[in-house]
Amino acid sequence: MGSDNKFINGYGVIQDKEGYGTSIKNGLVDKNYNIVLKPDTYLQIEFDSIDKNILYAYTDIYYRYGDIYKITDNGLIKITSEPYYMNLLYFISANAYGPYSYSYFNNSSVIAVAKVGPQFGVINRNGQIIIPFSSDYYCATSGNLIMKYRTEQTEVGNKVALKEGKILDDKGNIVTHSTYDWIDIFLESSETKDNVVAIVVYKDGKVNLLNTNDYQEVFDWSNNSFRVYENHIIAKNSEGKTGILDKNMKIVIDYIYDEIIWTEEDGFLGYTDSVIENIKLPDKTPVKSVNLDVSAKLPTFDITLNGVKIQNDTRLYPFIVYNDITYFPMTYYDSRFLNLKTEWSTTTGLKVSKANESSGYITDTTKMKHPNTVKPTIADFDIYINNQKIDNENEPYPLLIYKDITYFPMTWRFGVDEFGWDYKYTNDKGLQINSQILK
Repeated sequence: MGSDNKFINGYGVIQDKEGYGTSIKNGLVDKNYNIVLKPDTYLQIEFDSIDKNILYAYTDIYYRYGDIYKITDNGLIKITSEPYYMNLLYFISANAYGPYSYSYFNNSSVIAVAKVGPQFGVINRNGQIIIPFSSDYYCATSGNLIMKYRTEQTEVGNKVALKEGKILDDKGNIVTHSTYDWIDIFLESSETKDNVVAIVVYKDGKVNLLNTNDYQEVFDWSNNSFRVYENHIIAKNSEGKTGILDKNMKIVIDYIYDEIIWTEEDGFLGYTDSVIENIKLPDKTPVKSVNLDVSAKLPTFDITLNGVKIQNDTRLYPFIVYNDITYFPMTYYDSRFLNLKTEWSTTTGLKVSKANESSGYITDTTKMKHPNTVKPTIADFDIYINNQKIDNENEPYPLLIYKDITYFPMTWRFGVDEFGWDYKYTNDKGLQINSQILK
């Protein structure tokens, strides 16, 4: 393995052979190169990003199914009695097979896990069970809070509905004073903090905020929507006007705009009667002027990815065309559907690389009609493609930002040369792309 910098807390990951894919197995050695875990079981071993004494060992790298180990004074011990589905990214949904979750525990003291069945429960980093496993409820975590829903079988197929959502602390104590149809917990935008910025709750088609200190409802359910960006909350009232709240739920920008959006390049932008202006928040330095020169359109041709014909008119984040090149939205699932790995950091920017992980086609939908012409902005953060930094400002087809999502150009250079896609366009079938999984 080479020098000591390959070790973390006295342990290093080894492979049974060189290469990529699921044929490679991983194990663990100590600093004296004694084998602690033989490389014959786990497809991936990784250290917890916060507590380097915790390791996650997966027999299924996509669904994160495996064991948890802890480094102690007495050596390495397994702290789980059986393998768990350990979900690493915060996302909650339900499908024909029941509810499922990805829980972001990078900065959290709790981990939402699911066992085969599925049964949901919550454990902490030491493997202690906080919420016992059961198929009667569904759990997910965000920061140090747990969302727990009662599950209910529907009459349509095997689908499971989530009911009576509540919030619990990391000890399993209920902290909310009511139950909700849905709960969104937004954390401070930092890699080392899990402070709660806002808690948005939904009930009977209405939306509200909870006080982050006592979990009481802040408003009278008269607002239409809340969105959280850069530790501020964009709120739309019952009259359809939009303003901005701070983390203490105080109004810092009054309800005077028809719409407010937030972009990486320009910060908050207010729309009123087709006029766009920068919004300067209190105690904030002015942001640079708005770049309105970039104009894109929705494609008029068919798009087929990995055999799936895209229904662009119903997608929440549609494919767009800029400078005669098709751009795809780099959402979590769209990226992985095309076998791409993405990493984002406020310090290092965006990293995109081809990967040996893929997922099925999953997308958010909308009933609202998309405009034929849209106004994206050019991404102004650092961007790396397969570890090579690109000069996005001078790229003929730069990465764009639209609806707060990064959009990637589906050019031959990137698609074929960098990512190894099978790429072709015809007038009859439109754009067809098949991504290639690494072997």
